[in-house]
Amino acid sequence: MRLNIYPGSQYLVPATEAEGGTNIFNLQADDFLMLDVLLAYRHDSTALILVDATATFDATSVEVITDATTGITYVYASLNTLSTPLSKEIFLYLQFQLYDNWQLYDDIIGIVSDCSLLATCFEFKLIDDYFSYMTDREVRFDINCDEPV
Repeated sequence: MRLNIYPGSQYLVPATEAEGGTNIFNLQADDFLMLDVLLAYRHDSTALILVDATATFDATSVEVITDATTGITYVYASLNTLSTPLSKEIFLYLQFQLYDNWQLYDDIIGIVSDCSLLATCFEFKLIDDYFSYMTDREVRFDINCDEPV
């Protein structure tokens, strides 16, 4: 929101130098790709299918396919195919939001950060969402023991 205070400024818009802007966040190709996917999710979460292609996909590629007739966007990616911390965090966020899948995040090691402000803030958001989800889960205290005869 703070970046949109002066939306006409090319210095505050995360753009590539080729587009006439200054890439102040040093975003890479995977970042732009996953930010586009995140925007598609924000516009219509029901029109996005995120496929975790860890075992079945080329380890160096990410593929985004939009079906023009249905408007559904298919994203084939995995943590192994994404090259930047921010793109991995967006992937984890979407896995969590779409499928309640929080198990891909390794809370011991975490994402190896590149110390960029955007990736660090996004990871804090991701951890906060995981924490809220875990604390809101129903705790069950029923014990299933066999009664002695």
